Amino acid sequence: MRKSIRVLGMVVLAAVMSVAGGYAVSGVHAQDAAVPQPALEPAMKTGQMMEAFFEGVHESLSAEMKAEPQTPKGWKTIKSSASAFAELSNLVMIHKEYDDMKTWYEMATVMKTTALDLAKAADEKNFAQATEKYKALVESCNACHKKFEPETGPVIEL
Repeated sequence: MRKSIRVLGMVVLAAVMSVAGGYAVSGVHAQDAAVPQPALEPAMKTGQMMEAFFEGVHESLSAEMKAEPQTPKGWKTIKSSASAFAELSNLVMIHKEYDDMKTWYEMATVMKTTALDLAKAADEKNFAQATEKYKALVESCNACHKKFEPETGPVIEL
């Protein structure tokens, strides 16, 4: 089961990275400025995307956060899962299903920043910091669900 979740996570991350490749990133490559950027349009509703991508990544992350990893593989799983959350937050930002897009972007940015902080803590093998950032990541998810899908958005348990 865990292996299939990790494989799913890698497939999702590869798909997200290919989609994210369409984002215009100023200053990265001068030749990119002349290349027309494709329009990014969601292929599914936000809830479907959450089920397809976030749930498996969170399941893997949640399993590793139950106790301090004792192997490099455990730390790598935390870092990879947190990095996937950060990348997926970019994907979230192309969804425009809600009236309050300013708050949507702000909340997605908090999720991204928190996930990157978690990845950094895992890279440093700092479980206390990783635990703090994991809790903050879950709180950011729950806050967004409460704001945008109060009737149907799940409450993620730690």
